[in-house]
Amino acid sequence: MFLESKRHREEKQVTEYFLNIVENIQLNGTQLILNETFRLIGFDTINNEALRHLVVARLCQPSSKTGTVDYLKSYFDEDVELHKIYRYLDRLHNSLQDKIQKISVELR
Repeated sequence: MFLESKRHREEKQVTEYFLNIVENIQLNGTQLILNETFRLIGFDTINNEALRHLVVARLCQPSSKTGTVDYLKSYFDEDVELHKIYRYLDRLHNSLQDKIQKISVELR
């Protein structure tokens, strides 16, 4: 009985280990694809992490700003504070809107 429970625990540990690897591959794979897309579009020329987070979240799961914060934490383990999103969107509107629009419509 002891050997059986020890074997069961070992199998459970191995299973959990492999499931964690698969989950990490899925998360990292998505990030790799979206980061490359972000770069190919040309948004990387703005060199702002907040913009990257917002674009990735909007592509994956369009939602409210609060939903975006939750999504980034749940799927990308990114801690983005809600007030920083609002502050960034104000800055985006005031100083980067034209640049982002130009990048968005240019062909690369």
